[in-house]
Amino acid sequence: MSDWSTTITKNISFPLEVQQSVKTPPLTTDQFNLAIEIMGFINLFLSLFGLCTNSVNLIVFSTIGISDNATSMSFFALTTTDFIFLLLSIWHKLTIVLGYRLENFDYFVVTNLSLSYSMAPYTISTLITTYLAIQKCCCVALPLHFKTTFTPFRTMVVIATIVIVTVASYGPWFSGMTVSREQNSLTNSTHLLAHLSDDWAALIQYSHGLFLIAFPTVTQAVVTLCVIVLVIKLKDYSKFRQKIATNNQSNSNKDGELSGKDLKVAKSVTLVAAMFIISNLPFVMMTYTSLIDPEYSDYKQLSYVYTLLGIILIGLQIICTSLNTFVYIGYNTAFRIQTKKLFYLK
Repeated sequence: MSDWSTTITKNISFPLEVQQSVKTPPLTTDQFNLAIEIMGFINLFLSLFGLCTNSVNLIVFSTIGISDNATSMSFFALTTTDFIFLLLSIWHKLTIVLGYRLENFDYFVVTNLSLSYSMAPYTISTLITTYLAIQKCCCVALPLHFKTTFTPFRTMVVIATIVIVTVASYGPWFSGMTVSREQNSLTNSTHLLAHLSDDWAALIQYSHGLFLIAFPTVTQAVVTLCVIVLVIKLKDYSKFRQKIATNNQSNSNKDGELSGKDLKVAKSVTLVAAMFIISNLPFVMMTYTSLIDPEYSDYKQLSYVYTLLGIILIGLQIICTSLNTFVYIGYNTAFRIQTKKLFYLK
């Protein structure tokens, strides 16, 4: 089996302080290589499955239309960024399971570029999910006050702002690593060499603080709070509707009351947000663990464990982005009907 740990370091020029920090890991190289390869195959399969389900989402949403509904527009944007994330994830997983088996393949450069680029669309998906949770939380908790607040146009502006801010935030990180083609005089061949900038240590702190601490922590807290409010309010609405049904009273959908369709939409957003919480929470815990124990991070004594756990949790993220289709089918009648038509089902 190829030496993954050697492969990822032979084509990179590390700053001196990073080189000096690398210590002997608790896992053997063979154990690490085997685990990485297994998880690479598993995540590749999950990414392919997710790409299929999100392709269905894009086709169905495009067919039934999204322009007149803020929630559908948000779901379509979420599907688009999930699709891009999964596409880049497939690129990354292919380099893991096949890349270092090939001769003259610049493993480190390609895998790290694909992983880095896949982080940006996932961050956009995270922020869109947060916006969805806030949007539906406000509409369910205070329907009269926010009835006309979240219009399709305003939602489009919010989504565009999220994309622009995210791309701008990743700019310094992407600019910190340059790639050049170097000549190897011993083998008379060329290969890619990744050069880290002189301020790489500062960029590491910047990206770690923003993308691994600030974004995940804030979104986790906001989405969790919104889900709690949604669950409580939806239970109240359910009890209210049951009471009406028991007393044989008519529900005239007065101002401040949610229709059955509105309740289904709220439940779908709640479920999507809950799946995000489940997939994001382990990453938040992992990040704060690395703050408590500095050895539990990249290029430290526990870097093998840190890397392996990170790949496992990426698999959890992939699963989360792959299951939204079933939520839409369960709670969106138009989506369910069109999906059946797509697969020629009655």
